[in-house]
Amino acid sequence: MTQLFEKILCPVYFDETSPAAIEYARHFAQQSNGVIYLLHVVPTDELHLLRKVYHAEGGGADTIKAERVSKEQLQEIATTHLSGVRHEILTRLNSDPVAGILETEKAIAPDLIVMATHGRTGLAHLVLGSVAEKVARESRCPVFSTHRGDSLTEVTPFQHILVSVDIGEHSTKT
Repeated sequence: MTQLFEKILCPVYFDETSPAAIEYARHFAQQSNGVIYLLHVVPTDELHLLRKVYHAEGGGADTIKAERVSKEQLQEIATTHLSGVRHEILTRLNSDPVAGILETEKAIAPDLIVMATHGRTGLAHLVLGSVAEKVARESRCPVFSTHRGDSLTEVTPFQHILVSVDIGEHSTKT
């Protein structure tokens, strides 16, 4: 019997939305003895490199330092949340998180992408867009997205599943 999700890509943004996605990725991986690829797309533009997550001890914008810090944080997440689950730590330098995620998807060919969405609406959604929405639209594999605060401990998972399709090649595969 073929396992559904042997390779799971889980992009992480290092914010309050990420733990829910990691929890779901863990659930899917445990169901099929799959491997989780924890990914952080490290920004290359100075504005995003100045996020506090990359500079706990201060300093300027530096992609090498940001990538090192990202790998350390991903390893800490894996140690805390993925004990007993096969996983790999990945980083990718790219000024566009969507492009970085899709490049990684192309490189590792996952069976599923599990990611969190911020759930922005109105002007914030219009201005900032949605990385999860763009990935879902452009990905070649199914994308499972969860909203911040959703967690397996708070809900009974998968009583109802809504699958939107457009009758295209990718929808038929999904």
